[in-house]
Amino acid sequence: MLGAVQRQLTEYDYYKGYELDDICFYELSQYDKAVLDNAIFLVDNKLSLRKCAKEVGRSKSSLSRDFVKLRRLSFDLYKVVQKQLRVNKEKYFRRG
Repeated sequence: MLGAVQRQLTEYDYYKGYELDDICFYELSQYDKAVLDNAIFLVDNKLSLRKCAKEVGRSKSSLSRDFVKLRRLSFDLYKVVQKQLRVNKEKYFRRG
């Protein structure tokens, strides 16, 4: 779970923390970082959910469940992932 830490905000890497409203600084757990990394990997390489799961060494259902949790971490990234999955689904149905 995310733990709130009040402190002066400085420059930081996105993967070291997540900034909300310029007031609080939330540390990301290793699991949350992995979810973000997997989502970015899927979008950058334009992979299907199955291929992404194979590449990162997780099951398809676990990765799918993670991407649902992505909604609370980064809604913008969540929307991009959903768009990529929709494009993949359309390709599948066009092939027949």
